[in-house]
Amino acid sequence: MRIGKPLEHGQAAVKAFEIPDPFLKFTALGRQLGYAGYLINDMLIWAHTAKVRPFTAPTIAKINQRAARFWLSGILFSIVSSIYKLTGLSARENQVRRVGASEKEPDRKAALRAVKAQQAAVRYQLVQDCLDALLPAGTLGFHHLDDGMLGIAGTITSLMGLRTQITKVLGTSK
Repeated sequence: MRIGKPLEHGQAAVKAFEIPDPFLKFTALGRQLGYAGYLINDMLIWAHTAKVRPFTAPTIAKINQRAARFWLSGILFSIVSSIYKLTGLSARENQVRRVGASEKEPDRKAALRAVKAQQAAVRYQLVQDCLDALLPAGTLGFHHLDDGMLGIAGTITSLMGLRTQITKVLGTSK
């Protein structure tokens, strides 16, 4: 059940105020509030579907549209954040590469590996977000992909999310 998830996203939005970079703070806040708004509306949809709280057809349609708008806004904030992070990481990579050979060559190589790993993680999240955006965008009528294509996109992002969670729990295997 996702009943407590909006509160988690609300807490994450409050923590976003601690982010020093103002742009990342803004995008993190927008992402968390978008996801919280989506999940609140998703609970209303569940309540309607489970007949706990039936709504009229026009009302549930509005709730569904509002949920999709919140979800898409959260994803778009995440996409913008990822692009911003990639720009900063690219600049950092160029800075590390520019440093000439010196007695600190192992440190430079380690810093370069760290930047490359961060770039890979951000790119992975960016791909996942772009695929995820197809689902609420379709609900809002921004494209007309069939259910099969949306199902494939949803399956891919679910598997990507599963891989991310497994990596968090078990660590990376090299």
